[in-house]
Amino acid sequence: MNEGPVATRLGLPGVPACAEVAMVERDLLLAEMTSAHLHVAHVSAAGSVRAIREAKARGVRVTCEATPHHFTLTDEAVAGAPASVPAFRQSDAPAVEPYDTRAKMNPPLRGESDRQAIVGALVEGVIDAIATDHAPHGQLDKEWSS
Repeated sequence: MNEGPVATRLGLPGVPACAEVAMVERDLLLAEMTSAHLHVAHVSAAGSVRAIREAKARGVRVTCEATPHHFTLTDEAVAGAPASVPAFRQSDAPAVEPYDTRAKMNPPLRGESDRQAIVGALVEGVIDAIATDHAPHGQLDKEWSS
């Protein structure tokens, strides 16, 4: 769960975007210092996009990818809000209460500004690839108690 208003509303602990951004910035600095190539998987935060864009402009050898769920959904999907991708909704069933564990992932779905940053980075070519992150989980694995 992303740290923010949705997590607060649901009473869930959140993972702040700055946790991802700090690690991406650290890894970019190490790659720059050592002239190594770095690939960043599962970019989900606007701050990570900014850091990667700036590193590429400095000549750091970095590639990255984002997943379809991170550029099509937001943390509102965890709240059971109507999703822009129908796969997260049962046919005509109401939203799952208190939250929809089918939208639980790592890194977590983030807010709308992060989603827009990912889309923009895809359009600009800052994000080099789309990765499906296919990791099927059974229904029990997605229950809130897990």
